[in-house]
Amino acid sequence: MLREPQRAHVDRAALALARVVREGVTSVLRHSAATEVTLTTTAEDGGIRLVIASDRTRRRTPVPGRG
Repeated sequence: MLREPQRAHVDRAALALARVVREGVTSVLRHSAATEVTLTTTAEDGGIRLVIASDRTRRRTPVPGRG
C-alpha cells in the first residue's frame, strides 16, 4: 500500500498522463487522416514513456477546433 505522499505523486502522474493522451489523440483526430492510432506505454528510468502513433500524415483541410 502506498503512503499518502506517494499516492499523491502517483495521482498527479496519472492525471498528467491522461491529459497528454487526450491532447495527443485529439490532435490526431483533428489534424490527420488517420484510420488507426496506437498508444504504447513503457516504464523507463523511473518514469513512463508514451508513444502515440497514427497510420496517416496531415489532413489537407484541417478540422476547425476550439484551440
